Amino acid sequence: MLGLSVRSVNSLKNSSVRTLADLVQYREEDLLKVKNVGEKALGEIAELLRREGLNFGMKIEEVDGELRVADPGAVPQAAADGRWGGRVMRHRAKGKQLSRTASHRKALLANMATSLFQHDRIETTEAKAKELRPYAERLITLARRGDLHARRMAERGSRTATSPNGCSRSSAPRFATRPGVHPHHQTGASRR
Repeated sequence: MLGLSVRSVNSLKNSSVRTLADLVQYREEDLLKVKNVGEKALGEIAELLRREGLNFGMKIEEVDGELRVADPGAVPQAAADGRWGGRVMRHRAKGKQLSRTASHRKALLANMATSLFQHDRIETTEAKAKELRPYAERLITLARRGDLHARRMAERGSRTATSPNGCSRSSAPRFATRPGVHPHHQTGASRR
């Protein structure tokens, strides 16, 4: 139904809403009572109605074979408040999604970091490079620390075909004098 999510469409179908004419006759409060229609689905529906120039609670009558609006209804509250911009809020979500699942993104960054350490240079997109930089710097910082726990953490974040820990041991001496350090691992004067 014109850009609604599958879940919203299915829940509307289950409540015998098949057309926009059926949909506009509902009020917002009534739609929230429909099974599987929550705030997010209501926001999608309000956005759809706003795009089509329709409102919740409209009364539609058939006169001489034509549909006419008898009562214009109320402007969708969710659209009027500006609460719904068509996006889900990503609170505390770090980094770009890169159009991948979390596990795929984790594997991608680990493989790219390994290639970067092995070849000193890789060719990739700008978005992936921007996500790789802090990831690789964290691994470098761990490898520079050199203790057992840091080495194991660095090995977990990178992969090599020959040995699981070849990357951190070979990269630690190369990056020992590198100025860039992950900010959480900086040492120096206190911040008072």
